[in-house]
Amino acid sequence: MMVEASPLLRGTEGVPLTAGVEVWRIPQGGYVDAVRWMPPATAWHQSIATALWDPDDGTFKLQLSSFSFEEGPSIQEIASWELPERASVLKTLPFSSQQAIVASASFAGTMSFIITKLLGPDVVPPPPILSSPIHDRIITGIDLQSDTHDCISVGEDGKINLTQLTESHLSHTCLIDNHGITSFMDVCWSSPAEFVTAGLGFSLQWWDHRRSGGPVQVSNKWTHGRGGGFIHMIDVHPSRKHVCVVGGSNGVVLAWDLRWQKEPIQLCGISDLRGQPVTESMVESDVWEVKFDPFSLSGSSSMSSKVPPVMICSEDGILGVLEAGEAPWEILAEPCAINTLDINPENFTDVICGLEFESLLYVKRSS
Repeated sequence: MMVEASPLLRGTEGVPLTAGVEVWRIPQGGYVDAVRWMPPATAWHQSIATALWDPDDGTFKLQLSSFSFEEGPSIQEIASWELPERASVLKTLPFSSQQAIVASASFAGTMSFIITKLLGPDVVPPPPILSSPIHDRIITGIDLQSDTHDCISVGEDGKINLTQLTESHLSHTCLIDNHGITSFMDVCWSSPAEFVTAGLGFSLQWWDHRRSGGPVQVSNKWTHGRGGGFIHMIDVHPSRKHVCVVGGSNGVVLAWDLRWQKEPIQLCGISDLRGQPVTESMVESDVWEVKFDPFSLSGSSSMSSKVPPVMICSEDGILGVLEAGEAPWEILAEPCAINTLDINPENFTDVICGLEFESLLYVKRSS
């Protein structure tokens, strides 16, 4: 089914747009839990993966669609599969020069993987490879390692699992099990062996799965004034693996250089690191996604002493870019939550978002 996008112009539907930005709304047949760009088959063919929930009939679906830019953006479903449980996380990654991985995690602690040829008009993706439950409760975070293709997962049950996959087989190793004493909220690879986890209290843990036992480094001394908050999402810079950014409760966005035991740099939030109110913040509610933004990178931002720009989306409907020492750039403000976003890795001007109002937003920034 082809779904056409409707353009949102300045002032239309109450959506304020900034100069140099075009936005289109693409209706969906359900609640958008997550959306990710797929690796492209060619420079002219783009596709997306979407996790959907239909609250009317209670079904959950993983959908792969082609994304067309001719005469305005539109999507055409290529394949879809009904999932046994609602998706909690979705990731995509190149598997080889001609293949891609789609990984989704569920509220029931299961995983599903699709290893497919890069999507084109004549490609029929295989059905997902489904795992048995590898977590006791919701899987809150997963990440795919770009070199090894290993999948790291964390959950409310306090487990950290490593899943290794081939084209037809999954194998799981439980790296950590704290039996629910502490929950993890997200995880992100920083190297083929190292990863970062986060959870309650705005704390980070740095791990090396070659070493048994606990984390290599813990950021507990950075949690002053924020003992009751949550980190929802982590991103590690692709070329500066020790530079990490997190988004969490109360509009908080913090960045750290994990090589140094010092206070983080606060990019956003309704109170400062000591719990004192901030006079003005671009976001005042939960931050649902944070991603380093290559499009916004300027010459001054490449200095090792600065944190690269970060794109965020939030419960109060804000899509924006933050950079240390610079005024925030509010790209748009929606009347509903923006639950998920992804920046096109092949064309940094293109951003896809999932809205609470059962639709996608395609955002095009001027190059």
